[in-house]
Amino acid sequence: MLVAVLLGSVMLVVALSAENSVYWDLRGETSADAGFASSLALSFIWTLCASTFIALGMWRNFAPIRYLAMALFGLTVLKVFLVDLSALGGIYRILGFIGVGVVLLAVSFVYQRTRRKKPPEPQTGTA
Repeated sequence: MLVAVLLGSVMLVVALSAENSVYWDLRGETSADAGFASSLALSFIWTLCASTFIALGMWRNFAPIRYLAMALFGLTVLKVFLVDLSALGGIYRILGFIGVGVVLLAVSFVYQRTRRKKPPEPQTGTA
């Protein structure tokens, strides 16, 4: 079951990424702005998927999906820093960094807040 859920989650992210690529290819725009919009849309899709995976992992108390979400968040942050924000300049780059920071702070705040509310699971076993 664990492998099926994780494999399905990864396949969902891959399918949505491919759908984004096909969408922008079908538009037929080859300008730099279209490429940048495609890259930003992919980052947004990954962020939504990671947020959804964290929410489901918290709701179902399923740690592997939360770890997958954290890895996807990490990949998204690397992509945003190395690819998306490198194309921006001046105030837009600064606003981009602030936006990424706000999203990461919000997700970590909600994650920690939710983890504290759950009572600790009782230890089962003999000493």
